[in-house]
Amino acid sequence: KLAERLCEVVPHGFQRVFYSDNGSTAIEAAMKLAVQVWRNRGEQRVKVVALEDAYHGDTFGAMAAGARSLFSAPFDEMLFSVERLSIRGDAADLERAEELFRSGEVACFIFEPLVQGAGGMRMYEARVLDQYCEIAKRYGVLCIADEVMTGFGRTGELFACNEMTHRPDLVCLSKGITSGTLPLAVTMCREDLFQEFVSPDHSRTFFHGHTFTANPIACAVALASLDILLSAESVAARDRIAASHTHFIQSLEGLAGVEAPRSRGTICAFDAISSAGKGYGSAVAQRAREFFSERGVLLRPLGNVVYCMPPYCYTDEELQRTYSAMYDFAVAMQEAG
Repeated sequence: KLAERLCEVVPHGFQRVFYSDNGSTAIEAAMKLAVQVWRNRGEQRVKVVALEDAYHGDTFGAMAAGARSLFSAPFDEMLFSVERLSIRGDAADLERAEELFRSGEVACFIFEPLVQGAGGMRMYEARVLDQYCEIAKRYGVLCIADEVMTGFGRTGELFACNEMTHRPDLVCLSKGITSGTLPLAVTMCREDLFQEFVSPDHSRTFFHGHTFTANPIACAVALASLDILLSAESVAARDRIAASHTHFIQSLEGLAGVEAPRSRGTICAFDAISSAGKGYGSAVAQRAREFFSERGVLLRPLGNVVYCMPPYCYTDEELQRTYSAMYDFAVAMQEAG
């Protein structure tokens, strides 16, 4: 029932659903599927192209696809190399994409559509992805949309890929699929990719699985969550939060302690300007956590990036309390110089 429902709800004509139990494993499945598709076709394509500052999870393949960081540092020597494109999508980037995808060595291009989450809530336009995907498809490279964070309404549309003209070949979903209550994830693909693995020859089989794959309780929760998510009340709540974010972000403009105030859908963020550094382990990150905790607001800054991504049941009063704390922190950064 859940697979059928997802095929109705998720855009771009996906017809097959592969279950796993979290975002990282959904990514692993997608990349392994992409590589094995080429093997089943008799081609050796194993290179992966991803975006700069990407984050796709904490298992080995997902770490490799993500940017090297504090999270991956102990394992960097064990990770396979990945080619990178920027979210600028300028002439040099497009030339680089053409060079990479034309080589005949790339299995897949993986991306977080519209918003790069753990990389610092970096927001960019769908046209950049459409340009890259157009080139990728010209050379048969499979496109993987990581919608683990952006899916289920976070960017305004129900799925960020809705804003793209060129459809991805695979999409990864988790988090919002059960509203964060039980572990569940899916990797979805088109029927033609599924058929690449249908054969009496077992060497073509996708030998991949997880212990709690598609457990019935999590699937029941996901079905109930979809009912709530698609209700008129939920749509109105998302629109209300998005409008509130836009108004709040405008109030930050001009503050000396703030850089790049931004919002998209139910996500808003700004970069705190501080001499205490920017990274996850920086003093400004620790200071921010303590600042918000003292005010009874639970926010986890991404280094110097302060963001708000509330649940859709957040009330206006809760939003204003969160905004007040974020604004006060911005002012404190300004006063601290």
